[in-house]
Amino acid sequence: MRCLPARCIAALLLPCLAVATLAGCGRSSMVGRGVSDFSAYYNKFYNAQKTFDQATDHLDALDQPVDRSAFLPVFVDPAQVQSADALEKTIEKGADLLRKHPRSKWVDDALLLIGKSYFYQQNYVGAEQKFREVAEQDGPLTGEARFWMGRALLSAGKHAAAEKHLRHHLASDSLSGRWAAQMRLLQGDLRVRRGQWEAAARALADGLRGVQDGRLRARAFFLRGQALEAAGRWGDAARSYRSAVEERPRYELAYAAETSALRTAARASRNEAEILRRLERMERDDKNEAKLPALALLRGQVYQAMGRAGRARRTYQALLYPGEEPAGTPSPSAAVRGRAHYALATLYRDVYDNFSRAAAHFDTAATALPNGSASSGETGPSTPPTAYAVTDSRRQAERYGRVAEASAEVARLDSLLRLGDMDEGAFEAFVDSVRQARAQKAREAQEQQARRRAEQGFRRRSAPDREGRGASAGGSASLAGRGGDPGKEAGFLFHRDPAQVQEGRRVFRRRWGDRPRVPGWRRRAAISTQAERAARGDSSGPVGPDADVAAGGRSRVDVSAVPRSPERLRRMRAERAAARYDLGNALLLATERPDSAAFWFRRVIEESPETEAARRARYALAEAERAAGRPEAARQQYRRVVRKQPGTRRARRARRRLEAQEAEAPAVSEAASEEAPRAEQGYTRAYRAWQRGAREDALQKMLDLAAAHPRAPTAPRALMASARIFAEWARRSGRSLRATPLPARVPDSLRALLLDSTAAAPDSGALVSDSASAPPGSGATASDSASAALDATAAGAPPPLTLSRLLEGLARRYPGTAHADRARRMRAALRAPDSAAATRETKSWGIVVASTPERAQADSVAAGFRARRRATSVRVLAVRPRGERRYCVVLGAFPTRAEAQAALRRRRASLPADSRLLAVPASGAKAKRR
Repeated sequence: MRCLPARCIAALLLPCLAVATLAGCGRSSMVGRGVSDFSAYYNKFYNAQKTFDQATDHLDALDQPVDRSAFLPVFVDPAQVQSADALEKTIEKGADLLRKHPRSKWVDDALLLIGKSYFYQQNYVGAEQKFREVAEQDGPLTGEARFWMGRALLSAGKHAAAEKHLRHHLASDSLSGRWAAQMRLLQGDLRVRRGQWEAAARALADGLRGVQDGRLRARAFFLRGQALEAAGRWGDAARSYRSAVEERPRYELAYAAETSALRTAARASRNEAEILRRLERMERDDKNEAKLPALALLRGQVYQAMGRAGRARRTYQALLYPGEEPAGTPSPSAAVRGRAHYALATLYRDVYDNFSRAAAHFDTAATALPNGSASSGETGPSTPPTAYAVTDSRRQAERYGRVAEASAEVARLDSLLRLGDMDEGAFEAFVDSVRQARAQKAREAQEQQARRRAEQGFRRRSAPDREGRGASAGGSASLAGRGGDPGKEAGFLFHRDPAQVQEGRRVFRRRWGDRPRVPGWRRRAAISTQAERAARGDSSGPVGPDADVAAGGRSRVDVSAVPRSPERLRRMRAERAAARYDLGNALLLATERPDSAAFWFRRVIEESPETEAARRARYALAEAERAAGRPEAARQQYRRVVRKQPGTRRARRARRRLEAQEAEAPAVSEAASEEAPRAEQGYTRAYRAWQRGAREDALQKMLDLAAAHPRAPTAPRALMASARIFAEWARRSGRSLRATPLPARVPDSLRALLLDSTAAAPDSGALVSDSASAPPGSGATASDSASAALDATAAGAPPPLTLSRLLEGLARRYPGTAHADRARRMRAALRAPDSAAATRETKSWGIVVASTPERAQADSVAAGFRARRRATSVRVLAVRPRGERRYCVVLGAFPTRAEAQAALRRRRASLPADSRLLAVPASGAKAKRR
């Protein structure tokens, strides 16, 4: 056999090798894919990753002050990234990789990087799309893409979708340990935003077990502490805050965690000496020098939590009104001053019962904290405030301001009537003592002014000498400038003390009223007063420019307001009765103190029985007795109203109350009557615990009492007290009144008593209605509530006792009691807060002081009232009382008719005789005459 020549073999092999080489270098071949991946990484993806890292590397070095009035998210907010150009370049390079290397192994990495860039640009829709594309590939980046998908949904405010996404993927076993742990942290963050404190604390604890990053662990521990604090678990919250400190985060987070740990440990009644030692150590630390005012505030809060009211008050006052401070001492910020004023207000309200000072400090706090300290740029508008947030300072100022004004009016009338009841000799002696005291003050003021003039003259004469003495003379001058009256801490006329400024304004208005700020107002008022006295034939007290000067040159004491005639005494006693009724009303409605209100109603009835105020006070006393949980005393007062005021609206309402009480289901049995003393003693103990501030303990005692004595008269009162304690606890800790269960162990017998068969399982319809009534921005949805209910059902646990269920059970079990009525009103307010707010906004009450068919004449009258009463709203409204169009000049805008009536009585002397009330919409389009 003849062999082929070598040349032929070579000719055959060369084309085959060429074809094989060309095939191996193609894009779909192994070599081609390697070359493409190499080019894609170093030419595109590497540069894109480097640009992205430059835009986000500073997030690890962030050291910003922590706003403790807002929840700290575990993962940094995307708004912290401001490198828009770097993110845009990252997106361009990633897109270029996708276009030129669509089959590269770096495609998923590029998609994920583009999604992250969209996320930090807050383009959450684009980010969700990219993360979903990566997750659908089911590759090595699937877990990371699902985690970032959850972050995008959460940051976009899609809480229901985020909950569904996290729940679904955490239930599967496809996630690695790292991403599963971070998704649990994300789930805890989500549940905090939805107000599910206990579930959030559990999710954060589960996630922390699989996270090793110290920065992330510190933020997660801090957020868990905030959630536990919101749930009222002060000891657990303190431990979580301490764990955050032990992770050694950056300064601001470490400082916030340490101070929060001290504050919550004091609330938990732990070792007080150790807490104070740690606080003193922080005050001595040099790195906290700029935080000394905030640490002084913390010291006051610690004293207040420990029950040391006196030391807390002195600490707050030293912070707000410092004396001579060393040079370089940092001054408190507006936020610190506002919180100190709020804390002082709560002390004056809860401990000292000084409503006037409480109202002044609440008002100053509202000015210093205009947003309630509850806003946060990181957690979004739908997140509830933390337990540390102050959100009700303005509301508290208005409530207690009404009580303070009513109390001051009662005190003024009491003083005038005491002077009016004096005989002539005692009255003249009193006036002479006042005159002497004023003269002594005038002499002291003159002497002080003379001393000041002498000091100023001395300084002017010695000025040339000081100029020639150089630095030593300058030092002497500075010492002279610092020397002075030690009473200057609050400044001239106390202008550095906001609380005293507010008190001064209230006293000024009480003394002078809403006088016009125009020249000659005294002369005009004197002439009008003289004309009125001449018309009445009353010559008690001179008027005019010489009214303050007596004939002998002595200072005159104005006694024109003192009632020295029997007729004026009678009128002022009736005016005092009305003022006492207003004070009782304010205590009952604004501060919910029925016992104090009942005291003033009884004084009106006993001392002014023939006045209209006494007739109104009789019915108000019955309402106060009902609110205080004394049904028998309330029943007696209702009967008196029916008997003594027949045919009136109050009598008809009292009769309905009596019929409701008499129709109440079973009467108290003999056994229940024997239990009544023990139940009353138990209620007294629980009430004292509530007054001491131990709300959790008081709530538990109230629930146990209602379970142990369900047929005693004290049982409905204890349940209503439980609702009030929970509402106060939720308000102070920023909790949701709808979704949060009562933070106490509910006895099974009480649960069976309050929860019927329809409430034994979660009802989707009820959940939808509750969520639909949530206020805008709360973030609560029907699916959120349903998922929470499914959690409880899946766990096999009994339904939690929420405030709504407690009120519903109270109204159903004790239908004829006063507490049942209050429970129905509270439950209606829980279900429809928006409609109630809309009702308040769309209707108000004013005082009509003039009515005319001519608009120009009404405008002229209104201009005159605006000049005299700049602090009062003056409006011109068109009405059609009987088909005829008229223009009314309306003073004020009061939320209720009762408040408008009280204002009309107080100002009756300075208003036209035919002044009346008018109900007007907020828009002023139409008005209804009353």
